[in-house]
Order: sequence, then structure tokens, then C-alpha cells
Amino acid sequence: MDISKYATKLDMQTNSNVAFMMVDDYKFQLTTMKAGYTKQIALVVICNRKLEKEDMKQLSKAYGLRPLIYQNVGLKDNAIFVPISFNMKKEKIETNLIKITTVLKSLGIECLEHCPFCGVKEDLDSIKIVKGLEVHVHQACVDEFIEKAEKNLDQHESKSYGLGILYAFLGAILGAIPSAIVLFQFGIISAWLFIIIPVASFYFYKKSGSPKTMTAVLLISIISVVIALFLGYINYYLIAVFYDQTFAELMVDNLSLFLTDLAMIFFFSVVGVALSWRMLYKNTSSAARKEIEDFKS
Repeated sequence: MDISKYATKLDMQTNSNVAFMMVDDYKFQLTTMKAGYTKQIALVVICNRKLEKEDMKQLSKAYGLRPLIYQNVGLKDNAIFVPISFNMKKEKIETNLIKITTVLKSLGIECLEHCPFCGVKEDLDSIKIVKGLEVHVHQACVDEFIEKAEKNLDQHESKSYGLGILYAFLGAILGAIPSAIVLFQFGIISAWLFIIIPVASFYFYKKSGSPKTMTAVLLISIISVVIALFLGYINYYLIAVFYDQTFAELMVDNLSLFLTDLAMIFFFSVVGVALSWRMLYKNTSSAARKEIEDFKS
């Protein structure tokens, strides 16, 4: 994916090795972003304040069916990522961007021109490349931010995982209820319902106040798979009870079917964990440290 081809096609200017174009006095910078497990080229406008849900609703309505992505760049939820493809004409791209700038103007939202840490425009003495985007800052503000952020993360990561694991089990059990209903009533194994298990597990884990690290995500993934496999066992146990048999007696003629179902449940639960993994990662201290790294360079 050669981002320079996009810059040439759109006749973009370059500063700090970041290509940009001006549309209605709004600066749109060219960068790459992750779209699921692939990369996507996007034009990004960095706003001077957080975009509220109502702001996002108006922007999405004006832009149409194509999705806009909102991320943090210096401030929380202040950057609008507009995915583009190489076969889109320049005129079409500019028309789409004007739809965005028109809404931003009506909301009184401008481009970020002040230091995101102190809110002061004057004497900006450093440029940071955050997510491939140029952000002007005060170096002293950045140093103070990094020191405080890393200290808070260190304190957070030093907490015990004990209570969090308990909460994660509770969340996984509650998240498994939809899968259990469909499995027990209809004998159907749904990959989409298994996604709920790790998401619910992580939600409850967060409520415990335990460290939100990649270790926690790994533990939650293991817990989710174990709970899913336990559902498979319970399903066959209930069948044995229904036929007034012990579990061992049922397995005499159904062991192969039982193992096949467990293998399917294991596969779909892993798929569920994989599909939710990125969402879980975004909430970890590891993701927070990665964002901090951009400001260190």
C-alpha cells in the first residue's frame, strides 16, 4: 500500500513527511489506519475538541452510508478518519469532505491548533507524529503528560488480578446464557453468540478495577473458551439425565459425536475470542502505552 500515490493523485502538500490538503479551511492529513485486520488509507481532520455523540450523528448523516471512524489524536474522540480508495476521483473525495466541513462549521468546530495538553496556541515548539498525523505541542507539556501517564499505568498494572478473575468468570457465565439457550433448545452452535462471552467477561473484569493488561485479555480468552467447552459438557449431561443414564453410559455410543461437538464449540469460541480481541485490546493499558509512545518520538 503506497500512500505516496494517493498524495500525488490528490495534489497534496507535505509537511514533516505528512501529506495534507486544505478543504474549506480545514486541514485533512493522509495516513493509514487499521480496518479490522487490514490497513486502509484515510484522510483525517483533527478537531479542537471532543466530538460528542450528537456531533457524530450529524456528521454520519451528512456523509451518507459510508462509515466515518472517530479516534483519539491528542484529545479524546477528536479525529475524524475518512476512508478512501485509489479508484475514487479527486472531485468525489473533495465533495465528500465538504459535507464534513459544512457540519463542522455549523457546530463551531475548528481544526486543532492549540497544544492538546494545555490548550494554549502560542509558542508551540514541537511537532509529534501521532498515528501518522502531525500534532503541534509544547514539549514541556508532553514531558509532563508522559510522566503522569506512565506513573498512573504503573500503579494500575501493579494491582492484583484476583478479584478481576472472579468477575471475569461471572461475566463469562452471564455472557454464555444466549449460547446456552440456543444450544440446549435447538442444538445449534452459533459463532456469533460466542462473541458475547469474552465481551461480557471483559466488561465485568473492568468493573473489578483490576489491571487491564494483555495478560488480563489472555486470561479472559482462556476463561471464555473454558466456559464454552463447559456448555458442551452440560448439554450432553442433560441429555444423559433426560434418558435416565449416567454420563459414562451415554458416552459408550456417543463419544465420537460428543468430541466432534466439543471440537466445534472450541473452534467457534476461539473465533469469538479472535473477533472480539481487537475491541478488548483497545481497552488495555498496553494500548494506552502504545499511544504514549507516539508522543515520545
